Amino acid sequence: TQIWPKIIAIGIHPLYNLSLMKKVLYFINALENGGAENGLATLVKHGFFPPNVDLRITALSRGDSDLADSLTKVASLTVYTKCNRLTFTAFAIAFVRMPLTMLKVRPDIVILSLAQANILGRFWSIFFPSVHLVAFEHLAATSSPSIKHSLYNSLNRLLSFRVDSLWADSDATLVSVRQNYPSNIACHSVPLFVAPNPLPPSRLLDASEPFTIITACRLVPRK
Repeated sequence: TQIWPKIIAIGIHPLYNLSLMKKVLYFINALENGGAENGLATLVKHGFFPPNVDLRITALSRGDSDLADSLTKVASLTVYTKCNRLTFTAFAIAFVRMPLTMLKVRPDIVILSLAQANILGRFWSIFFPSVHLVAFEHLAATSSPSIKHSLYNSLNRLLSFRVDSLWADSDATLVSVRQNYPSNIACHSVPLFVAPNPLPPSRLLDASEPFTIITACRLVPRK
């Protein structure tokens, strides 16, 4: 399961390509029970961030899961508000606190996960030109048809000129969002899951007979 250290060793890891910058500040919306949030925990647990990287995780709000407790055990975690959701008040508080965090930490690289964190991070990073800014795109966030998400996407496209690197949770996500970014930025697919290695192939299915496929996900309308 230790896939990321192996990728670091052969030199194709996105942080390796950034010369293993020492201070990484990772902003995410709220620590909810979603793919982006659990994916972050998976990356930390399985060695995506090299040992010599000083990783600081900041959530704009507390969220409604127990991820904060588990992340605190493996990384430096700051939570701006204790709200279960990223409300407008929490967003306003994050708007004020984010530049103060960047001034205090002085990160080499800032990673922005999910729409609101991207809006704030891209805006404030204009005033921190030496920071290498990474936009982390997630398929669920880009596929939502709501007016709210359309507004978020429009604001992020407007601020995309400040992004230095684009990460996506899959090749499909990367293809769907690539047009929203400058043509010269570096792009990487960063899968947010880890499977046992090697994964034994199944010999139990007979494709000539009807069989049942069972899949699990969050039961939200778009899925």
